[in-house]
Formats: sequence, structure tokens, C-alpha cells
Amino acid sequence: MDFLSEQTIALSQIVTDDETCRITTTADKDDKRLQQAIRDVGLLCPPVLVCLPGGQYRIITGFRRVAVLRRLGEESVLCRLVPESASRLECFKIAVADNAGQRSLNFAEQAIAVCKLSALTPDQQELMGYARDLGIAANRPLLDKLKAIGNLSSFVLDRVARDFLGFTTAYELSRMPIETAEAAAALFTELKLGKNKQQKALTWLQEIAAREHSTPAEILHENALQAVLTETDQDRGFRAGKLMNYLYQRRYPSVSAAEEAFAQKVKDLKPGEKARLYPPPGFEDTRYTLHLQFQNKEDLEHHRRLLQRIADSDLLEDDQ
Repeated sequence: MDFLSEQTIALSQIVTDDETCRITTTADKDDKRLQQAIRDVGLLCPPVLVCLPGGQYRIITGFRRVAVLRRLGEESVLCRLVPESASRLECFKIAVADNAGQRSLNFAEQAIAVCKLSALTPDQQELMGYARDLGIAANRPLLDKLKAIGNLSSFVLDRVARDFLGFTTAYELSRMPIETAEAAAALFTELKLGKNKQQKALTWLQEIAAREHSTPAEILHENALQAVLTETDQDRGFRAGKLMNYLYQRRYPSVSAAEEAFAQKVKDLKPGEKARLYPPPGFEDTRYTLHLQFQNKEDLEHHRRLLQRIADSDLLEDDQ
């Protein structure tokens, strides 16, 4: 597409609430550095705009540049314009090319781009071509997931862009109501849960809700769970562990109760630091595991007495 000649446009004529062509997120963007650079050497790369009816302009690329110029008190900016006849798809292709030429898009930005492109072109092959231009190893299943993620609220997408939420987590959240997705995203971000723990927590939340005829959102807003967030006197690691334990115990009440009872029995046996006694996984078997370490006869004698205490105890009563 041929550009019109460059033209100086009043900032007051540039629409600020139309983000049709916006791909980038605010994550990892340092506006202070951009502001200082513009102060020092001026604006090196003009924004790209398209004229709207009534003499206003929509931004195709340069959202941050325009915002910084406004904060600096500038009244106008030299811009590059595309014809008024340009379609939304043509404008968005310019935005794709501009962003792809500067740097790799983060995961959230890829999702936003695919989501917006899919609304502009029904041709899947064409969509995959545009995706490849963005540096996305495009295939139909991946594009479908990115499209779903791109529909998340800006609150959740911001946390995706900042890498607080993993790909699989984001996709699962895209299939949930907005309220649930935002509550879960806030919880995971506050506690800095790792990607694997996010997946476990989401799975347990959904399974608990299904069993109790509730919803994940209702569970997330319960006092017992919200209390974990408000324990600001404890570090995040402690609160994250408490959250996971709470969800696990609620998801598997019988197993967790059996584990607690077993742990107490083992504690009463006083095995010492060189002995470890493990129950069957999930208590679905009858085979226990005893791991012993020893360096001398004294250790062996300690273990002999431990074995006798185990044999005399009620540790295995439930399995007899």
C-alpha cells in the first residue's frame, strides 16, 4: 500500500480510545525511557494514522509515542498517513508488519494479533500466513487457542504478557466466565504460583465446584480462601503452600485425612532423621515403603527397635 506524504497532525485530532489496530501490551514497555529519548533527540519514527470522517485520525501504529507526546505537552506530531479508503484488514497488516519488524511479540500480543486478524479475515490459510509474519509457528489448533486467549479481558491479558500466567493456564481461563478468570489470575499473580501449580489449582477448583454443585468463582471468593490473600504477615511461598494444601484437602478429603492420620502415627513412632516411612500413593495399595540410612551398628540397632515399634503399632491396622 502506498503511503500519502508525511503530514503534521494536531494531537487533538488523534482518537485515543480506538485501539482497533493495537497489538502491543504495556508489559515490559518503559515509557520513561521513550519519553527521555523523545526529549533528547525528538521523534525518529512517525506514527502511522488513517483519516476518519470528520477530520479525526485513528492510530495504526505509535500508540505509546502519541501518549508520550501528549504527556510532554506537544501540540502536534509529524505522521505518515494511509488512504481513507484503506480497509481495516489493510491497516492491521501495516500494524503487524511494523511490530514484527521491531521485535518479537510476547505471548499475549501474539494472541491479541491472532484474535483481531481472525475477525478481519475468514480465510484460515491467509490467517496462518499473517501469523507466520508475526513469528508464530502457525497451525490450526494453536491459532484457535491464541484466538481464545486474545478474547481475555485486559486485566488477565496484562498478567499473561508479564508472564505471571502460563499458556495452558491462559487458555483454561479463556474458557471460563470473565469474573472467574480475573479472580484466578489475581490469585495466581499475588502468590506467584508456578505454571504447574496454576494447572493443579485450576483443575482442583473445577473438580471441587463440580462435586459441590458450585462454581470456581464462588469458591475463589469464599472467606477461607480469601483469607490466604490477606495474610500479609506471611511470605508468598508460605501462602502459596497454604492455598495448595487447602485446595488439595478439599478436593481429596478422605485421602488428605488419611495422610494426616498416617503422618501423626509416624511421628509417634519417632523414626529419627535416618528413617523415612511412606504410605501407598493415595492409599490405593497396601504396600508401604521404609527407607533407612545407617553408618554404624548403633544406627542398625536404632532401626531394629524402630521396626519392632512399627510391628507393635496400629499403623497397619486398617489394612489387615
